[in-house]
Amino acid sequence: MGIQMNWLVRFMARALEPAEREAVLGDLTERGSSNTQAMLDVLGLAVRRQLMIWRTWRPWFALIGIVGLSGFYLSGMFMRLGIGIFEQVTSWRRYGVHYNTGVTSFRDDVIHMSCLAAAIFCWTAVNASLLRRLSGRALWLTGLLFYLMVHNSSAVWARLSGEVISRGNPPWWATIGWIIPLNAEGLLFITFLLVIPSVLGASGRLPAMVPATVLFTLAAALLGGIHAHDLQTFSNGEFPAASWLTILLPYALVSWPVLARHRLFR
Repeated sequence: MGIQMNWLVRFMARALEPAEREAVLGDLTERGSSNTQAMLDVLGLAVRRQLMIWRTWRPWFALIGIVGLSGFYLSGMFMRLGIGIFEQVTSWRRYGVHYNTGVTSFRDDVIHMSCLAAAIFCWTAVNASLLRRLSGRALWLTGLLFYLMVHNSSAVWARLSGEVISRGNPPWWATIGWIIPLNAEGLLFITFLLVIPSVLGASGRLPAMVPATVLFTLAAALLGGIHAHDLQTFSNGEFPAASWLTILLPYALVSWPVLARHRLFR
């Protein structure tokens, strides 16, 4: 039991800065504190240090600007791309042809979805990079909230707005889907476009991605806007397109950390 508690104490001490961690653990060893008392002491100190982080503006800016604003619109982009891929895959599986609205060709759809996927990868990495710089040692909390926001906020909004209506009572295990996708396609989608770029961005293992992010953002936004206006034209106004400002605004709100990262941390 003592070995287990000692491991737990050292694990909890990782919430402290390296220099302070060694000093605290050394002091506890010299005093001969029991594992239980050591755990309480380390936990109390770690909580106080975490609370001190939130006395500055940076983690709050990360929480509101990145988790709240950028994360919400990034979730919408995830849902849009996911629906596009689902339509194409389902059409190929059932009928052996690509999903065709009569407005764009399969080539155009693939180009649009590819640009959007590349933009999502870049947005996620840049958001995670700025989130790490602003959050500091509170990254464990802001990072978790960012993941949950991107993964779930569009689905929640669709239900609250009435766009999606749930019928019947889902099984209890369906709630796991709010954390981890319950199907292979969704798990791969989240892994390659959310988890991997988030880890790479937060660890600083990606070079400056400003040119690539700007390029893919502009391409995805323009192709999406052109498709919306083409749909309005070919449907004789049955599916009216939003204004260009309304179309481009989400792309600006999800990609603003690209410029903020360099202006705040030059």
